[in-house]
Amino acid sequence: MRRRLVVEDPPKGDLGDPLMRLRWSAARDAVGVEVSVLVEESSKVLLEASRDAVTRQVHEITTESRRLARHAVRDDIAQTTGFT
Repeated sequence: MRRRLVVEDPPKGDLGDPLMRLRWSAARDAVGVEVSVLVEESSKVLLEASRDAVTRQVHEITTESRRLARHAVRDDIAQTTGFT
């Protein structure tokens, strides 16, 4: 069953979409339309939530990096001018 479901070479334009690695028609044949639609839609919700979480983390890390970098520059200036 796994060999029928997993696409070995996903379409080139969809490398970032793990849902494109499955043959949903084979899933429908194996478990029926209702179950496969439930699994597919649930997968989409989880994928979107994980991408949103990564986007939030990138924003938080970038914001923190900028804040730390500003302090480091000020500390370096203070040390070189003798104001520490």
